[in-house]
Amino acid sequence: MKRWVILLLGFIIVFGHGQRPPTITLPPLPPIPTPEATGALSWFIAKLKPCFEIRDWKPYPDCTIPAGRYCLYYSEDPEWTGTQAYHTFGWYSEKVGCGALYPIVRGQTYDRCTQDPIPGVDPAKVLPCLTPGWGVWFPPPFERIGFWLNNPYSPKGAHIYTGGHYFTCTPRNWDGLQHAYIYEATFVLKEVCEAPTTTLVRCWCDCNCTLPKTGKMYLIFWEDWCKGGDWD
Repeated sequence: MKRWVILLLGFIIVFGHGQRPPTITLPPLPPIPTPEATGALSWFIAKLKPCFEIRDWKPYPDCTIPAGRYCLYYSEDPEWTGTQAYHTFGWYSEKVGCGALYPIVRGQTYDRCTQDPIPGVDPAKVLPCLTPGWGVWFPPPFERIGFWLNNPYSPKGAHIYTGGHYFTCTPRNWDGLQHAYIYEATFVLKEVCEAPTTTLVRCWCDCNCTLPKTGKMYLIFWEDWCKGGDWD
């Protein structure tokens, strides 16, 4: 069910005659280390290993992927100790200008009255052997799919690098900086999870998404700039 609300905001902006508003200049950000340098790439490949034999990987030259049906696995920063997702993650169309920002993983929000944190709706991770992968469908008319990550920094505080949403396509970012790295890899599916469990666990995906025995995957890594190299 959709609920429509009308939000009335009143703004009064006063400038003296001949004056200009002050220019706010952000200090330069340090270079972000790559997922190879931080160990994020090898860490996540190891998390996928119980169900996927990843034979090779290389940097992906685009910021979007083709529309279609996919199986999603994800994880929050390894240092995140919460059981619910912190960041909200979703997709949009780079080709269809009248689309929206569509959430997939629903992370932390804040109470509108108190600005106290509200835990995310979805789990902090979906990984092989723990749960089936999430089936996701990007309708063909959207053509090229980009992704976004929300940095839910507390509105009670202030952070000079907080910009809300970050996109896989760098020109869309508020600061004009790269916040996502994408890799392309080939894999062979292991039908039964290779992990110490008391029962056999299948490697499968929900939403009627059938995993191929061999195929291609995309690995996306984020950095929200709140702490360099923290593998968001």
